[in-house]
Amino acid sequence: SLAATTLEHFHEWNARRLKAWPHTMNCTATHDTKRGEDVRARIAVLSEMPEEWTAAVDRWFFALRNDGAIAALMQRLDSGTHLFLLQTIVGAWPETNDMRDYADRLVEYMTKVAREAKTHSSWLEPNVVYEQALARLVEFAVVGGGAGLFHECFDTVIGAARFHGLVNSVVQVLLKATCPGFPDFYQGTELLELSLVDPDNRRPVDYALRQSLLDR
Repeated sequence: SLAATTLEHFHEWNARRLKAWPHTMNCTATHDTKRGEDVRARIAVLSEMPEEWTAAVDRWFFALRNDGAIAALMQRLDSGTHLFLLQTIVGAWPETNDMRDYADRLVEYMTKVAREAKTHSSWLEPNVVYEQALARLVEFAVVGGGAGLFHECFDTVIGAARFHGLVNSVVQVLLKATCPGFPDFYQGTELLELSLVDPDNRRPVDYALRQSLLDR
């Protein structure tokens, strides 16, 4: 079984929570969430399709190693950060076609990721060369010469992550709203939440859209 826990353990945990912490907060997103709750719900799908995900990543890495300029770029970046980037691109894949905006958001996000990891860069001592290489990889994969290749490698995975991730998201909302405790909904997360860390997750909330949906 791929389940992280048993149904019996889950019910026991809820019973203990109801007895010990009945007024606790059920929270899945805050002002400092690094990857939005629906991004995480999509990424969780990848653990349930490891063969497909591994095959897509292997195809991507193999193709890049055969491209001289990009192969040199890859040597500047550690594979862990590269893999983290691929997961994020798939998980936060936008519902719009504005890939230029998506690439800009990813560059800013991955710069923060690199600095907070403190292995190649940091807030106190930014490694400009490393960060520029990371930005170039994002541009290449999302809007540059590698975008077509990225689609060839990952479109099937993206499709599966979007569909099954939505199921994960609905289940998560149901559990948050019905398990012991008070469900907390961070502003703007009433709909699909594909934001990354600030300032991405602090973009203005479209209250008019939410009001229109309530009216309908």
